[in-house]
This record gives sequence, structure tokens and C-alpha cells, in this order.
Amino acid sequence: MLKAKATAIKRLVLWGALVAGAAALFGFAAPAWQTWREDAALRDAHISYVQFPCTTMTTAADCPSYRIDAFGDGTVVYQGGAGTKVQGSYIYRVSDEDLRAYIRDLQVSSFWSQAMPAGPNRIGGSCLITLHVKKEVRRNGCLKWKPGSDQAMDDASVSDSVAQLEALTRVNSLARGDAGTEEVKRHIRPFKPKKNTF
Repeated sequence: MLKAKATAIKRLVLWGALVAGAAALFGFAAPAWQTWREDAALRDAHISYVQFPCTTMTTAADCPSYRIDAFGDGTVVYQGGAGTKVQGSYIYRVSDEDLRAYIRDLQVSSFWSQAMPAGPNRIGGSCLITLHVKKEVRRNGCLKWKPGSDQAMDDASVSDSVAQLEALTRVNSLARGDAGTEEVKRHIRPFKPKKNTF
């Protein structure tokens, strides 16, 4: 009788230890699983940035038209149109961690708080940013130049968001040309997109 009770107690202790161990493991694993899921969603995220032609600018080179598609895995597709230093379609890579961090910040930034129109015929110097994360799609226009002038807009929320994206993708080296153009050109390769924007 005592032996049976001892065996039952041992079983209860063993089951209790197993349950406690599973709970502890789940407690550690759940945040890690959530982080992994969020990171996977950002890895599959896609952001497109279109700089429309500027009919109001004095010369096309002052406001080159181009499109970049940047993906959470660090892949960037560039399409250079009128006024760009490097014209045509190319593919290259940037830091995937930095790009995912940018997408994560852009999701919750004030950039989306005020809807702005975008298009080459309505507002000279406008651009359009589209963000795809999971099934969520967000679009907003942005003004880089004051309509009818060569003067840049002074809007910190737009300027910061656009400037960060341009810096991360190094698009200015291809579109406008700068000290890093030759270095970036060494890392790009021709690409045939399904649809040409320009």
C-alpha cells in the first residue's frame, strides 16, 4: 500500500515537472516565435518608390524620373527614366537588416497620417511610396519640390522618410550621380522587369 502511494506521488511529481517545464519552454518560445513571424513578414515585404517626371522643373536632370522596388531580403530593382545618370533597369542588393528596420519604422511613422496626391500631371516633383506588408497595402504621395519651382519642399516627415529610403537604396548614385556612382555601378546587373515604368 505504501509502495503504491509512493509510486503515485512520484508520477504526480514527474507530471508536475513536465507541465512546469513545458510552461517555461512555451514562455520563452512564444516571444521568439512572434519575433520570427514578424521578421518573416518583413522579409517578404515590398516597398516601391516612384519619382515622377517634373514638368515644372527647368531641366529634366534637376528632377530625374525613376522607380525603385526594395524587398525585405535586401534586393533592390532600379528603373531609371528621363534625366537619370544611369538609365535602364538594374538589380542589386543592400543591407537586408537595415531595409527591414526601415520598413518596420515606416509602418508606424506619421508619413501615412496625411494623404497626399501624386502624379506627373498634377504636381510637379511628386513621388509615390507604396508599402506591402503581408496583405496590407499602403500608398501615399510625397512632394519633393514646390509646384512650379525648382525649390525643394521643407517637410520634415516627408523629407526624412524619403531621404532614408534613398540613402538605404543608394538610388541617388544612380539617378542623380554622386561620388558613389562608380562604386554602385560595379554592383548592379541588368534586369528585365515584367513591366517598364519608364
